[in-house]
Amino acid sequence: MKREGEGCVSREIFLYPWDVLDEGVESIVQRLQALRIRHASIAALYHQARMLLPHNPVRKLAVHAGGTCYIPFDRERYGALAPRSPLTDYDGLLETLAQRLRAAGIGMSAWMVLMHNSWLASAHPQLAITGVFGDRSPSNLCPSHPEVQDYVCALCADLKRAGVDQMDAESLDFAGFLHGDHHEMQAYADIAQLDRWLGLCFCQACQMRARAKGIDVERLMAQVRRAAEDVLQMRPVRLPEAELLAAYDDMRCGVIAELFQRMKQESGLRIRPILWLAGGADPLRSGVDVARMHPDEVIACYPDAPERTDDFVVRTRAMTPEATRITGGIRLMNPQTVSARQGPEYERRYDACGVDEVIFYNYGMAPDPMLAALEDSAEEEA
Repeated sequence: MKREGEGCVSREIFLYPWDVLDEGVESIVQRLQALRIRHASIAALYHQARMLLPHNPVRKLAVHAGGTCYIPFDRERYGALAPRSPLTDYDGLLETLAQRLRAAGIGMSAWMVLMHNSWLASAHPQLAITGVFGDRSPSNLCPSHPEVQDYVCALCADLKRAGVDQMDAESLDFAGFLHGDHHEMQAYADIAQLDRWLGLCFCQACQMRARAKGIDVERLMAQVRRAAEDVLQMRPVRLPEAELLAAYDDMRCGVIAELFQRMKQESGLRIRPILWLAGGADPLRSGVDVARMHPDEVIACYPDAPERTDDFVVRTRAMTPEATRITGGIRLMNPQTVSARQGPEYERRYDACGVDEVIFYNYGMAPDPMLAALEDSAEEEA
């Protein structure tokens, strides 16, 4: 259903601090207005990355140090886990942008990457995702640990103190095996099973939670280890007991749902989970059960092609409470988007499905012709 007074889909966009630093606040705001953007989600805490910036006027490559937080934070409120500060070039940048966006009638939220943090996971391996063979992730924290939960809630409190009322929460989950660091390498075609069995976390905190739920975690670990070995040795996979595995998955979903509610209650923030659905990914496998979380809104990311948007929306609605609003993600990058015309086409498809709010990923890495096509479609609708 359209909002009163609007004749078209409401547009949002993901934005990086270095986009703003390099282009300048005024230039960014003017471009967002030309794109008919009504809300910008700016990366306030981001993971390690090496990014090509096609239309950046200063540089074409950005190398970002993971764990860097672009909002003011009080180090004294944190324990061993704490974000790190950006270069002084960014001092006051988000505050200035927020003021200018408000003046232009554009809303702003903080896009924050929570568990996926190479800097912290490498420095504190005892708090990282731990696979069935005892291998610890160098890039992903485990949300079962109380220290990790306290860290996330401290971030929420600092965000609220900074005057930002909404968080767009990425990686509020148990990361799988495939979502790691740079130069990920594996020799197997069946990456779904590889991710399933090697991606389950069995750190001490997860094991304790499982035992408290009456789950025979040693038996499950033996069965998961067997399944993983079958994949690695290219044998037919002997699956773990369905009931035992389902109980463990349910325990993980409970961890995320409880943490989500604590984040909201302690901070008063509006928190919009980012659901990774691209390529048929199942959030339940990462401990994300939207029905148990009951968020007011989610960002659904991403349909694989414009013509698959209808099925994507049906799938998203099937896992989302009726009262939860869906913002449809559009990834302006290969392989989801390979031509400029596809951006507006995604938007039309979402609109036809009754999804009246979309968010584009993302401003800095999108090829300029794709942004230009969105500007042209905005002019046509004006």
